[in-house]
Amino acid sequence: MLAVCERILAVTRPPRIDEGTMNFGRHHPEETALFERDEEISRLRDVMARAREGRGGVVAIEGPAGIGKTRLLDEAVPIAEAAGLSVLRARASELEREFGYGVVRQLFEPEIARAEPERRAALLDGAAELAAPALGLRAPVGEPGGGADLRYAVLHGLYWLTANLATEGPLLLAVDDLQWSDEPSLRYLAYLARRLGDLPVALLLAMRPALPAEERDTIEAIVSDAGAALIRPGPLSEDAVGALTRARLGCEPHPDFVAACHRVTRGNALLVEELLGETAEAGLEPDAATAAGLEDLGGERISRRIARRLAALAPGADAMAAAVAVLGDDCDLDAAAALAALDADDARRAAGALVAADLLVDTTELRFRHPLVRAAVADRLPAVEAAIAHGRAARLLAERGAAPSALTSHLAAAAPSGDPWVVETLLAAAREARAQGAPELAAADLRRALAEPPPAAERPAVLRALAGAEHAAGLPGAPEHLREALAATEGRMERAETALDLTGMLAERQRWRDAAELGREALAELGGDDPTRAGAERGLAGQERELALMLRSAVADAVRMDASVPGDEPERLMRLADTLSGETPGERWLLATAAAMTPADTASDHAHAADLMERGLGASARSGFNETGVVSNFIRAGRLDAAERVAARALEEARRRGFLWRYAVMLSMRGWIGLERGDLGEAEADLRAALELEADVGGVPSNAALLAVVLAERGHTDDAERAIGDHGLGGDLPEHQVMNLLLHFRSRVRLAQGRLEEALADSLEVGARYERLGLRRAVPPWRSQAAVLLAGRGEQERAHELAMEEMDLAARWGTPLARGLALRGLGLVDDAPERLADAVDALAESPSRLELARARVDLGAALRRAGRRVDSREPLRLGMDGAHACGAAPLAERARTELLATGARPRRLALSGADALTASERRVVERAAAGLTNRRIAQELFVTTATVETHLRHAFRKLDVRSRAELSAALERSSG
Repeated sequence: MLAVCERILAVTRPPRIDEGTMNFGRHHPEETALFERDEEISRLRDVMARAREGRGGVVAIEGPAGIGKTRLLDEAVPIAEAAGLSVLRARASELEREFGYGVVRQLFEPEIARAEPERRAALLDGAAELAAPALGLRAPVGEPGGGADLRYAVLHGLYWLTANLATEGPLLLAVDDLQWSDEPSLRYLAYLARRLGDLPVALLLAMRPALPAEERDTIEAIVSDAGAALIRPGPLSEDAVGALTRARLGCEPHPDFVAACHRVTRGNALLVEELLGETAEAGLEPDAATAAGLEDLGGERISRRIARRLAALAPGADAMAAAVAVLGDDCDLDAAAALAALDADDARRAAGALVAADLLVDTTELRFRHPLVRAAVADRLPAVEAAIAHGRAARLLAERGAAPSALTSHLAAAAPSGDPWVVETLLAAAREARAQGAPELAAADLRRALAEPPPAAERPAVLRALAGAEHAAGLPGAPEHLREALAATEGRMERAETALDLTGMLAERQRWRDAAELGREALAELGGDDPTRAGAERGLAGQERELALMLRSAVADAVRMDASVPGDEPERLMRLADTLSGETPGERWLLATAAAMTPADTASDHAHAADLMERGLGASARSGFNETGVVSNFIRAGRLDAAERVAARALEEARRRGFLWRYAVMLSMRGWIGLERGDLGEAEADLRAALELEADVGGVPSNAALLAVVLAERGHTDDAERAIGDHGLGGDLPEHQVMNLLLHFRSRVRLAQGRLEEALADSLEVGARYERLGLRRAVPPWRSQAAVLLAGRGEQERAHELAMEEMDLAARWGTPLARGLALRGLGLVDDAPERLADAVDALAESPSRLELARARVDLGAALRRAGRRVDSREPLRLGMDGAHACGAAPLAERARTELLATGARPRRLALSGADALTASERRVVERAAAGLTNRRIAQELFVTTATVETHLRHAFRKLDVRSRAELSAALERSSG
């Protein structure tokens, strides 16, 4: 291509219009100094200087077309280079919005391509290798379907590719015409922008303002969330227009001409350029007489002026301009010639004429001087002709070896014609997009394929692929398209597969009744609907049996989740689960589902549920199934070690594959485990980290509620209230099982805040909701909390009744934690120290150190009130130390106050050494002591390198060490 384009430059340019006038077309803004942009240039210099010092930032240049955004961006390049920054540059194109990671590839592909093998390996080292699918280097590992998590893995990888490049020296990433960027590249820029403060990287973006009703959420997030410096270049003043006129026309203009030119163009730099060009081409002088006619000349639209200019050029120039407008900037001369139906010589002459007429840039590439010029040329094409041209362009580029993803913008603009080749190409492009982690682009390709339309026999497959892409992208139409696919599918196995996927989608949207009905229909079709016998006993085998097991699980889960959905499928599933060993994925799926719905009202039930969970731990992640149900059931069963093992395994896999959403969810689950144990520092670190990832992966409802409980237990009640309010958990919560649990968490926060009536109302509402679901369990322990609050306001009889009810349920539930909490509640209601002593004994057998500490403090306080001051001191001391170790400052302080009231002299509560480390600091220190570099630590914890450095700096001060080599010894001293 380079050789071909270089031949363009050798072509003798045809004479310009009115060759004797000023040769305006040979002068461009980039050849002269900028006018009235000193302040903007100063701000650009500042951001480059900060990046050189290691403090990255974002600068957004926003303004209408022609105001000079690109010129400022051009000016930034030498400024950056003079400051020692390497420059990576890209320009988005209206014709490439459907090309996944197109802007990203412009930025990074040249750098990767010219890197020697050793440097290339270094650039893609560590988490950066996850960027490979976006750069077309290789397919993703372990995610052939291109699921939602792959999007976040690619973003994580691109961030670390940027960070690896920045280790070689500070960077400027410059992107022009951002409003036309493909969505995956925008996601990367938003992800990067939030983390730039820790990198020596300046991000410079140029864009036009949003059009009316145009949705630009991602661009707005880049500007607002990252605290971007916003530059809005103003129009040129009349003085600047005069100076520009002198520079362009080479003579002193009359003041009236300058005033008229400024008035007509409103100071828009491009329009001033166009108007001066028209003046020169018309052979007019910049005098008062010409000024009088500028209104007519300036009011003419650019498209009309370009049409006149094209008409004056050699034959073929108009067709060549149209071909470049269709193919897009930087197109190949041979391709443009073929599309314009010109031979090689005529194509070269036409290209030369367009350069001479100042429509194409005088470079080795076929590119319009400005997007407005391209738009003006494109607007001249009738819609029918444009659609035909784009269809021809797609074929032409395909013949030249272009990837399917490079053809989608042309196929999107072409008229549907029922062409199988178009459908095949769009399906291939959709597969490329999914493999890159760009499911929203895949969905667009597949919608266009449906419009072609595909042959009837292929339509179900296209619909299934579309539903999968929409589901991965979080788009709303997935269930409806999958239902349409099901209706068009004939094969029994294919119908069962499609129905299984659809039940999962419906369940994720809490459409439990629809999921149950669909699953039942699919089972009946498959032949696995016998109400008394397993599918295997009806003669089903192999994949049919697997599908039947998974469909049974889906139906049973739907019935369990919504009390209004009738059916005995949960009971039948439990009977079937007892017959399975977990040898196949379908069996493990069913076992995990059965474990999640086990009533677990007794100790033997817990043992049974635990057995089911252990056999079902290998369940697939298909159709929305994940480890959260298993972990939450282990937690409720008091098996925190088992819960932690599952969470740790899931976190390690998510970390390895860069799956941020799964990582965030499992951090939340591990935070819940930490709360149950009483490791409040660890729980807070996990939950805060999960919340920090929400900006990238979306909200996980339990995060904020759990964090609020942890903060309240630690004494940060104002922060707890902010966590509730900022995440929409302060008002009415929807009535389903997840939100019911969050309502219980909120009641604990209200209690810690001293808002007793609100705490009581929340507790009683939790109970009412579980009653409506037909669930009478000791977990969550809403009765004991409500009982204590009722007793506090004098409703002793009702309080005692609730406390005794929880005692009975806890005895059936069978866990030490449930028994201990029920005993503590009854002891507080009746003010009975002996009950509280029993609670301490029960809780001592549980893994919950916080609840044990709380019961000890309650016991000591009750003994002191009973006049047994000496007896009260031991439980109070133990309770104070336990609360202090958990990080529960209010409880520890309460214990200390009670001890003082007994006449004891307790030690002051203070943290030192390793005990003073925050949970986040401890995690960093432990990894640093194990020999991991700061970058590896940052990649493992999904944080930035600067965050790791900050934690280490604080930890060094608290541990009184000066080097990483001393960390292990410091930690050992503290543990000893």
